Amino acid sequence: MAILKNTQFNMSGIAHRANGTLSAEDVDVDFPAVITKTLGFAPKYIRVVHVTDRIIHEWFEGMEVGDYIEEVAAGDKTLETDDLLSVTADGFTITQASNPTISDDDLTVWEAFG
Repeated sequence: MAILKNTQFNMSGIAHRANGTLSAEDVDVDFPAVITKTLGFAPKYIRVVHVTDRIIHEWFEGMEVGDYIEEVAAGDKTLETDDLLSVTADGFTITQASNPTISDDDLTVWEAFG
């Protein structure tokens, strides 16, 4: 029988969490469009869900800053290295390199933990 042990360590004693929605108003007018979210803390986990198209992007602490796991509606998961989701010291950016995928007609939500 295996013994499982979970360890948590938090220097500041505060667990940080932030979440929100994204809309066309968040998108820069420049192309490629960039959305910047400043969280005020260093993220350890970021999840962006494009609810309308059922696409999930996840980044975990320890991954490269521009890498993320993408899960599509069919359930396939791939490691993306294209920097479209990029982590910063106190937040993250989303780059829309092709046709904008975030619009007012779609529901896109995000959450981050630090």
